[in-house]
Amino acid sequence: MNRKCKKCGKTKSLQDFPINNTLASGILRKHTCNICRRHQSKVRNKLHKENKRPKLIICPICNKETHKVVLDHNHVTDKFRGWLCNDCNNALGKFNDDTLLLKKAIKYLKKTLTPLLIPFII
Repeated sequence: MNRKCKKCGKTKSLQDFPINNTLASGILRKHTCNICRRHQSKVRNKLHKENKRPKLIICPICNKETHKVVLDHNHVTDKFRGWLCNDCNNALGKFNDDTLLLKKAIKYLKKTLTPLLIPFII
């Protein structure tokens, strides 16, 4: 069986993708191939060396104070963007850093929210 890598777009053998989890129903594999994962790891290591991790931040997205500080970077340019809380970093990742997709999600939320809550949303 084959799978298309989420990062490089190449179709490769399942053996080229690391195991994510093993269940009774079968083996689940990551969606990024080993080569791309190695590259991502090198980029993160370099960025961590260049940008000292703060012990505590106020997340620039959700404004929550947190000790669970994670490095955020642009996955196209590999440039450091800043420090976020883990939840906000994961949320950006789920939307593939796609601003159009995020705008659609905001539009959907605004459309389905209780009218009293809408003025509080930017």
